[in-house]
Amino acid sequence: SLYLHYGKQYLKDCYVEGSVDFIFGNSTALLENCHIHCKGAGFITAQSRKSSQETTGYVFLRCVITGNGGTSYAHLGRPWGPFGRVVFAYTFMDGCIRHVGWNNWGKTENERSACFYEYRYTCFDSSVSTLTQECLPLNKMCYYFSEYGTGMNTAKYAIENLCNLRTFHIRLLSVWTRVI
Repeated sequence: SLYLHYGKQYLKDCYVEGSVDFIFGNSTALLENCHIHCKGAGFITAQSRKSSQETTGYVFLRCVITGNGGTSYAHLGRPWGPFGRVVFAYTFMDGCIRHVGWNNWGKTENERSACFYEYRYTCFDSSVSTLTQECLPLNKMCYYFSEYGTGMNTAKYAIENLCNLRTFHIRLLSVWTRVI
């Protein structure tokens, strides 16, 4: 498990495994080139941003998510706090990830305030036995988007397809000015 509770963290080339909410807390964190392994049914992330004013959140960049061989049993995450925020970008996800991706933790009001993004991910689609890569329209990238519209400054990037990530995820979370 990885408790990302306070401050800013940068993790590179690391291995993290667990079953339920095994990457959690309320920090600003960038995980780059990491291997995330889902040992059982559950949730990878539980980010606990408490207000839309906080600049915290997690970015998973060029990571690999694997499971125990089963299919469709794990969620990418759920909001521990009402404003949880997580981005998975350029990440490979094997068949362990449920097609719905995210969970609202049984609170539909979280769907108005928590932000969960997937960008240019690659996944193994067992139904067609092939790898698929997505470049999703902006309105589909954000599974849960704050009705207030300022949570992740999305209006600034309101274009049909956001296929150039270079500084997008970094500016949104106020981590660093440029990483890529």
